[in-house]
Amino acid sequence: MENIIGNITMVLTVIGVIAFITSVITQVTKEWKVFNKIPTVIQVYITALIITVISIVVYLQVKGFKIMWYYIVGAVILSFFISFVTTNGWDQLKSLWKRTKYDKESGE
Repeated sequence: MENIIGNITMVLTVIGVIAFITSVITQVTKEWKVFNKIPTVIQVYITALIITVISIVVYLQVKGFKIMWYYIVGAVILSFFISFVTTNGWDQLKSLWKRTKYDKESGE
């Protein structure tokens, strides 16, 4: 049980750090002429995708794991969550989680 809690804590920390880095990069680059023409939400997703995939690959190399296709697919899926947190914040993600979670008291 402690291992699961430790892993969840690590994943949430990684999401927060990558979301922060994505937010900073987007704020700095969104006024550049190259990025001025695309919507900010798309720029955030592309930035989150690049940073997430690079982070996963670097982590796997440091730990000595072989890079498998499902790690990259997982990084792409994780980048959706990171871009969502970057654009909408943790409160929106928390409210979505509460809406989809089973409520024991009400039976729904």
